[in-house]
Amino acid sequence: ELEARGETGFMFDDGTLRARVRVFREAGGTAAIIKLVARHAPSLADVGAPDDLGRLCQIDAGIVVVAGHTRGGRSTTLAAIVRAINETRAKSVATVEEHVECLHAPQRGVVHQREVGSRPCAPMIRASEADVVAVDAGLDGDAIEALVDAAESGRLVVAVVTAHPHADRRAIVDALCERVAADKRDRVRRLLEQHLAAVVGVSLTGAPRRAAFAVSSRAPRLVAA
Repeated sequence: ELEARGETGFMFDDGTLRARVRVFREAGGTAAIIKLVARHAPSLADVGAPDDLGRLCQIDAGIVVVAGHTRGGRSTTLAAIVRAINETRAKSVATVEEHVECLHAPQRGVVHQREVGSRPCAPMIRASEADVVAVDAGLDGDAIEALVDAAESGRLVVAVVTAHPHADRRAIVDALCERVAADKRDRVRRLLEQHLAAVVGVSLTGAPRRAAFAVSSRAPRLVAA
């Protein structure tokens, strides 16, 4: 991949140290960026999430979008949501991640983590039969269709989307629909408007950096865990 594309990424884990590595070619040679990552997911309390976000983890079905900029806390927020569901609900969770970072051991639920790298993530979304599907990978039109189909089948979908952390529901729907083929856009828009339960905007502010949240939701249907 480095030879073909000029860059590649992977996770390093020696049992003690866990890091995300990005290797790329630059003028004069090859360089790498190494980011140490936590082995275990933070809790919602650890990231300072509002109570509304905890309540969203009890949604039976629908789509929750975690919106923000790159390196703005989206992946950490998604990991905290998955941990909360895993701890409190007897559900199966499938994650589809560009690179698996935080690890989730079985608790009240069970989490199956799948790494897609640079491959399209739609096939993994469609192959999953889990109660909850959590996606932190590039969303092309096919993947967005797979997400709305999962929600339409009665499952909870939580997906990271690159967008302004204060984007409202309409802006998120518009941005996602732009990635979908024109002949499928009307159907996807209808299903997004029907199933989009919440937009969770997250950004990092201050020094030291702390997460700031903006949660926009309609009244989702809650169920017993």
